[in-house]
Amino acid sequence: MNRTPEASNYVDFFVKGMGLKDIPRTGYVIRGVPNPESVADHTYGTTVMVDPIIDAVEQQLNVTLNRYRVTRMMEIHDLGEVDTGDVVVQKGAIVDIKAQKRKEAEERRSIMRTASIIRKTAEYLSLFMEFRNGKTLEARVAKAIDKMETVVQAYRYEVAAKKVLQNFDDFYIGNDEVFQVAPIFHSIHQEILRRREKIKTRNALINADPAAS
Repeated sequence: MNRTPEASNYVDFFVKGMGLKDIPRTGYVIRGVPNPESVADHTYGTTVMVDPIIDAVEQQLNVTLNRYRVTRMMEIHDLGEVDTGDVVVQKGAIVDIKAQKRKEAEERRSIMRTASIIRKTAEYLSLFMEFRNGKTLEARVAKAIDKMETVVQAYRYEVAAKKVLQNFDDFYIGNDEVFQVAPIFHSIHQEILRRREKIKTRNALINADPAAS
């Protein structure tokens, strides 16, 4: 029978887990984005997306998803980065397979260490491996939400800048296979691309005629 963690375990777990607030998202750092979002910001963004996305997926596919499990996967999917940092293994559609496997192994070990503080190693590892393996519909939806949050955040930066940012194209490509899990993802992606084109068109008009601004 497992013992209930002590208050000290909870404090240690919270302090370590919230370290994700201090880890900036590497993709934005290397592109020179000022005050880039943290990994914790990204995690929050994915959890915000879960409820409405699942509503759409259930309606489109005529299925019932385990909403709680998808939410839990989103909460812990990057927890391992509290030790490893945000390691980039994909550039657009190109994935460094060797680096990806090394990253996943290191994150898995990190999650096991962190979860052991509150005696939840098996539970957290199960969620992480389900997410990474992507065999259940819940995991595939979670993966698509993870990728979609990055697309939305990249677009948010461009909206704030009122222009299409240099080297940001990679954030919008390479996810077609992941987004095939349900039509809602393709629809959202296409809508963001449409809005991005409007930003490009507006900037082109301004550059041609500054008075248009």
